[in-house]
Amino acid sequence: QIQQVQSQKSDSSPKLQQQIIEEDEEAQEVLQIQQQQATTAQEQVLQATQSPSFKECKFSDGNNQAPSHQKIILNEVAWMGTSNSVNDEWIELKNISTGEIDINNWQLIDKGEQIKINLASINGSKIIGPGQFILLERTDNNSVPNITADLIYTGALSNPDEGLRFFDNQCNLIDEVFANPDWPAGDNTSANERKTMERNASGFRWHTSSVLGGTPKQTNSQPTTYN
Repeated sequence: QIQQVQSQKSDSSPKLQQQIIEEDEEAQEVLQIQQQQATTAQEQVLQATQSPSFKECKFSDGNNQAPSHQKIILNEVAWMGTSNSVNDEWIELKNISTGEIDINNWQLIDKGEQIKINLASINGSKIIGPGQFILLERTDNNSVPNITADLIYTGALSNPDEGLRFFDNQCNLIDEVFANPDWPAGDNTSANERKTMERNASGFRWHTSSVLGGTPKQTNSQPTTYN
């Protein structure tokens, strides 16, 4: 019987050692996973603290500021819609600087704050090169036929008593335009003759486009009359 017990102990010893080894390996794997999770969490916290916080602008933030007209401006506004529909409104921005501009959290807001656009939501890169256009279309991508919008927004522009203000990510006023009571340019006299409001090639005044439907993502037309 003594020999049988010794034999059983001898047989179980290697199994016990193997079990201990396996448990040790499992414990090491769990420890590595916990360390990796802790490292990932630390990296996420660090990234969050280093990222610029979003500062929400209000239309009234521009009340005591003069527009700087620096870097990116309002370049064309189809406040009247198109010959297809009055609802096909669109807005074009343009980088007039000689450098690349990061437009993350730059904001476009109308007077009644029905339109509140954060350019961090545009499709593709948020770095806008010199001379590059940004096309914003209302409700869907059909406002400008055959040209893909960089961003779809909601909210309508009023024909009278309206305004648009464009802010950088710190709510510094970059540009603005008002319908006071009417927009400074653009033609809405008939459905077949709707023409956009375009920025002049020099200075920051406006003219009515000489092209039916305007010039989305293209150089503005030469004005027949200045406003």
